[in-house]
Amino acid sequence: MKFFSLFIILLISISTFAQKSHSDVYDVKEYNIYLDITDIEGEYIKGHTTIRLSPIEDNTEIFELDLLKLGIDSIICLDAEVDNYTYNDTLITVDLATTFNSDEELTIDVYYKGNPVIDPSNWGGFYFMDGYAFNLGVAFDDLPHNYGRVWFPCNDDFIDKAIYKTYITTQEEHTAVCGGLLSQVIDNGDNTKTYEWHIDQDVATYLVSVAVGNYEHHSHIYEGITEDIPVDFYYYPGDSTHTAESFVNLDSVLTIYETHFGKYPWDRVGYVEVPFNGGAMEHVSNIAMGYSFVDGTLDYESLFYHELGHMWFGDLITCSSAEDMWLNEGWATYCETLYQEFLYNSDIAKSYRRASHEAVLRYYHIEDEGFQPLFPMPQNLTYSRTVYEKGASTVHALRGYLGDDVFFPAITQFLQENEFKSVSSYDMRDFLSSYTGINMTDFFNDWVFSPGFVHYSIDSTYITDNGGSFDVTVYVHQKLRGRETYANSNKIEISFMNTDYSIQSKIMEFDGEYGEQTFTIPFYPILTLCDYNEISSDATIDETKFITSTGIKYYTNTYLNLDVQSVNETDSTMCRITHNWAAPDPFISDIPGLILANHRYWLVEGVFSGNFKTKGKFSYNPNTNTYGYLDNNFITNSVDSLVIVYRPDKNTNWTIQESSNSHALKQLKIDSLKIGEYSLAIYDWENYTKMKNNKIISSLIDVYPNPNNGNFNLKLDDHFYGNIYIINSSGKIVAKQNDSSIFSEIAFNISNLSNGLYFVRTHNLDTGEIITKKFIIQK
Repeated sequence: MKFFSLFIILLISISTFAQKSHSDVYDVKEYNIYLDITDIEGEYIKGHTTIRLSPIEDNTEIFELDLLKLGIDSIICLDAEVDNYTYNDTLITVDLATTFNSDEELTIDVYYKGNPVIDPSNWGGFYFMDGYAFNLGVAFDDLPHNYGRVWFPCNDDFIDKAIYKTYITTQEEHTAVCGGLLSQVIDNGDNTKTYEWHIDQDVATYLVSVAVGNYEHHSHIYEGITEDIPVDFYYYPGDSTHTAESFVNLDSVLTIYETHFGKYPWDRVGYVEVPFNGGAMEHVSNIAMGYSFVDGTLDYESLFYHELGHMWFGDLITCSSAEDMWLNEGWATYCETLYQEFLYNSDIAKSYRRASHEAVLRYYHIEDEGFQPLFPMPQNLTYSRTVYEKGASTVHALRGYLGDDVFFPAITQFLQENEFKSVSSYDMRDFLSSYTGINMTDFFNDWVFSPGFVHYSIDSTYITDNGGSFDVTVYVHQKLRGRETYANSNKIEISFMNTDYSIQSKIMEFDGEYGEQTFTIPFYPILTLCDYNEISSDATIDETKFITSTGIKYYTNTYLNLDVQSVNETDSTMCRITHNWAAPDPFISDIPGLILANHRYWLVEGVFSGNFKTKGKFSYNPNTNTYGYLDNNFITNSVDSLVIVYRPDKNTNWTIQESSNSHALKQLKIDSLKIGEYSLAIYDWENYTKMKNNKIISSLIDVYPNPNNGNFNLKLDDHFYGNIYIINSSGKIVAKQNDSSIFSEIAFNISNLSNGLYFVRTHNLDTGEIITKKFIIQK
């Protein structure tokens, strides 16, 4: 299931809910659903459902069924007398006069009618819209989220699965489209027809479907990897061309999924248009697709093939509880990246993955009540962005952790061994450990069962000659975003670049915060890069470009673009930008009053040789909106106090870079970008003094008189050569004197300044010492 909305407010109850399952009492074998859906104008259904089931334990006589706000006419059991039944608009309790044992089966018939409901969130339920009737099998708000019970009595959970036959009676001009295969259409002779469909595989209740309306039908055969499979489209009259154009790549994507996850598991591929603009729903072999998305373009391919991915993840295997929903939605979301990689190319897939992962790192924890583990996910966040997008990021990390040669066969085998079953995160962990021979406990602990993200970076490298080859010792550092514990059993890709830009990659393994490993490389690497191929899903977004022309170069989702001024005439320039969603290393020596950003920084890597020169444009955003949540907790005073700091390596202190600040563009621009690390920093004396326990360094200078009217003397203990700055309380430099040579003291006249708190900062160019003292202007 996937939903589309520019602004969506789900008023989800946050009260604790313990889902009551009937699956410990009985196992449903088959549902036969007989429904009359001819009164579309009255939004009314009537009929009965026959439920064939078997008790789990002996001597069972009471059976509970879920049915939501429909009227019951009668309940019949052909195998025993119904002693009594009760119904409270939610739960049917049937008390039989005879007990049944676990080796027996019985059938219960429930006759019912009424106006079915939709979820309070307006996503999920049974809809009557524009002359069509259809269901969407999940609820965002209602608990449990399964929504089979809005149109037939059932055991409405993720665990109990059964086969289905649906008998839908419609007006003569209408078509009923359900999951599975169409067995027959009966002309009832009274201006109605009955459509009989059957699903012969075990399916959870929320994946069963019906859509009734005026449909045209197109079918073709997909030549699958093991067998031919019919593909059906049921669409609005006149939508034939749009449907063909929008789904032109369907067969190719089916091949991609079959190649990587095993054969298509259902009897047919099916899509049905419905008058719903909020997204789509992955009903088994009958995907409900909002009609506006089938527009003759490829703009909504990710939606189409997200739902198709569910035929393996969610439908073939189903999460065993709502708390494990990432197994459905995270994997289907990752299928969006996968089809783009193999249908188009890896660059397009990487770009798509960056955009998805960046949003997870930046602000989905704002939407989802903090950084959440994927399991157990709170019920009110079952269909949250964290489930979808962090779930997909975790799948990508798992793929990188195992490598394609292990990952795809392992997942294919997992699907085959658990087909038509419900599974948990623990089931997947234990299977992968057994199948691969790799203990997956740490990976699942750190990526699935823990909140937040890890962050990997190279601290330094040490290279020695080894008889024509080179030993490269790599020191790495793990940082954290939104979590408090370091991950173990880490595997990160370290890549070594030759002078021709060719790459040799190795996997480095380590536990905890720091790691060290030596690799023997057949060339002297000009660069040693962490996660060059973007396989780890850690707290970074990076992109590499090989630059051959001047102009603006956009590094999407990194908040840094280049304005290339000149390039090498005979060779491209490699430039990699990494936006790190982790705190930069602190100052080695403080710049008084200046506070480093504690949430992000940039790394610029490459070989800037010849006449290559580029400006750098660093974006910031203090706002709290969908496009913000970038620096809102950091930029707490005037953006005039914002600066860019730089260091060429981790052994060097940060220094302020000359930059221009565009308030309109929310951008700091420097004229000459260099290799190294960059960070935002801000002058914030109030917070700085709090951080330093209100202690201002003042042992070597004096300002007198203090307070003063803007005329004062600055006294130094001995000879001073350097720069002197006067800074207001917002961190803005309001006066300065560069390259000053002073033996004892100097007079200042800044009487033009208004009353308030100020700071004088001296920077001794001989010793590198920076000293600050506060004073007050009071006229």
